[in-house]
Amino acid sequence: MNITQKHYSFCAYRLPGADVVRLRRGVTRKGFHPGFVIAPFDMSGNVYTISDTEETSWTEISNILHTADFGVAEYPFPEVSTSKVEHADEVAGIKNFISGNHDKKVIASRIILKNDSIDIKRSFLNLERAYPQAFVFLFFSPETGGWIGASPELLLESSNSELSTYALAGTRSAGTDAAWDEKNLKEQRIVCNYIINVFKSNGLTPICSEIETKEAGNVEHLLNKISASRQSTTDINKLVINLSPTPALSGYPKEEAMKLISEIEHQPRGFYGGFIGPYDNDEDFTFFVNLRSIRFTDRGYYMQVGGGITALSNPDDEWMETENKSLSILRKLILYGNKQ
Repeated sequence: MNITQKHYSFCAYRLPGADVVRLRRGVTRKGFHPGFVIAPFDMSGNVYTISDTEETSWTEISNILHTADFGVAEYPFPEVSTSKVEHADEVAGIKNFISGNHDKKVIASRIILKNDSIDIKRSFLNLERAYPQAFVFLFFSPETGGWIGASPELLLESSNSELSTYALAGTRSAGTDAAWDEKNLKEQRIVCNYIINVFKSNGLTPICSEIETKEAGNVEHLLNKISASRQSTTDINKLVINLSPTPALSGYPKEEAMKLISEIEHQPRGFYGGFIGPYDNDEDFTFFVNLRSIRFTDRGYYMQVGGGITALSNPDDEWMETENKSLSILRKLILYGNKQ
């Protein structure tokens, strides 16, 4: 089939625990529509949906990418990686903002830029095999550019009149035997309390599970599962906007953290830290946070990765945390010419 403007966007994804990969193509429209939703980190920006979708194939996905114009995407592609000195300066600026207030937290992210071309299909299938409990995704539209990743973090799911999400925060190397330290436990409490309060402010009665440890590649996080029965008066659009980004991606207090991020980070987050996923209607959708992800072009790619900065943060430790997080995806990519 000839590629036309109608089929200029596509998505491929596999839900956690599923054994079916969905390959869909369609048009891109602003706002929430049935299809595959792509929302930015800052919800004042444009939300897009790959809609009017139909089944496609890897061959046609390859054809779309071959003819894609990556230069028209809404957010600019970075020119350089974030240096360790720049990252340390960001951490210092955030700690100065926090000024010893142990109830504040801000997420600092950095850019890892590579001038290599990714074998998209093989990399997606490698991620899909490596992370069976993650949301593995690949999508492209002229407005958003191309993205591939494996997200461990559910933002919000609606099914059978039940709304559910995770509070996910804290990071350390996978398989650590020691008890979680106070810095990570505090980060988790902030995120968990924020989500519970958002649910309550939207007329919901949340139920929160006991805290547990969730592995995500070579790192692990703290997790609480939160759910509530949806009400006939629940405004899903308002609920999602209130939730995203959670303090795990922005910080707390949220408004102050978002403002500081826009001032100190050298690269706009764009769709990193926003949310993505299949949407049928307000009663049937699954949105995951766009993290552990790569934005790619035909000539290179970059990863944006962050960590929570508190009054207890150490710049060297925070740098290593982002290094460890990045490896869970970077090590699974297959570059052209690689016979892996």
